Amino acid sequence: MEFIKSWAETARGMPLITKPVLDRSILRSRQPPKIDFPFGQYAPVVTSNLSNISNPFQGEQILKKCFLFDSNKFVILKNMAMKDGTIKTCSDFTALTAFVWRARSKALQMNPDQTTQLLFMVDVRSKLNPPLPKGYFSNEIVISTCLGRSGELIKNPLSFAVEEVQNGIKMVNEEFVRSWIDCFEEMRAKDVPLLSHFIVSSWIRLPTECADFGWGELT
Repeated sequence: MEFIKSWAETARGMPLITKPVLDRSILRSRQPPKIDFPFGQYAPVVTSNLSNISNPFQGEQILKKCFLFDSNKFVILKNMAMKDGTIKTCSDFTALTAFVWRARSKALQMNPDQTTQLLFMVDVRSKLNPPLPKGYFSNEIVISTCLGRSGELIKNPLSFAVEEVQNGIKMVNEEFVRSWIDCFEEMRAKDVPLLSHFIVSSWIRLPTECADFGWGELT
């Protein structure tokens, strides 16, 4: 968000409140790459295609629809996730991501033994030691994942999927980030088919409406 505010300040001819930091070496891969973190299920993997997901519902019309989750719906959703007492707290992101991951597996009528992998972005600004400097201009994210069987996601209560997402977030630390950068450097030329993968991207913490480029705040 800081870089968007900086662009807006520049567009209005104002001095920068936060000066940009353009040092790409901070997140450069190590040479040679050194992958110390035991990613296990927390790295993208090739999954089997037991459910013919590569071409689901061929010939059927695919409907596109947006669903609005307001604060009241998030309260309901999080209460559902914590109902059985397995987890004591959860964020809007973990609750909604787990809910959609579970619902998607059911909607696609996946084989119960189908391995499905959830991929989502994690902000690493505060995960590094020292933290990235304020005003750092780059994509400060890594991809964390959760791996599970469709049958388990559907059969178990929502708390099961939420806990998986929470664990995927907790795994991201300094060692994870540095190893992930090196892992990406080695994997970037490899083609991993995303047959049963589900990718989630959240813009919750990117309030672009607060930026003023000279014509007022974006609405």
